[in-house]
Amino acid sequence: MHVVIIGAGIGGLMLALSLHQVGIAARVYESVEASAPVGVGINLLPHAVRELCELGLQERLAAVAIPAAALGYHSRHGRLIWLEARGREARGVARGIGGWRGSMWGSRMGGRRLLRRDGEAVLF
Repeated sequence: MHVVIIGAGIGGLMLALSLHQVGIAARVYESVEASAPVGVGINLLPHAVRELCELGLQERLAAVAIPAAALGYHSRHGRLIWLEARGREARGVARGIGGWRGSMWGSRMGGRRLLRRDGEAVLF
């Protein structure tokens, strides 16, 4: 079986690595020419962090991300609407993490490289 994945974002690369772990070949296609840090932050919820850790990326994430102590929602005027403790502050509930998208999802994931070749990205 061979799987085609469109998009080398977080979801596409996670899927490719997960398929690789169970012996299923996958080819990832991406329209962006090169992976580069961009000026946006990203928040990954605990269930996503758990999946990344199962792919063996825990140390890499720990080096570039910040564990969330709380999750809060604010109005557009900055007024607190809701706040919930996370991680150790919530007595063991799994933590989400936050960081710069480019740092967390660069061109190397889990020791595998993302190679650009004629408009497609190939994990190897």
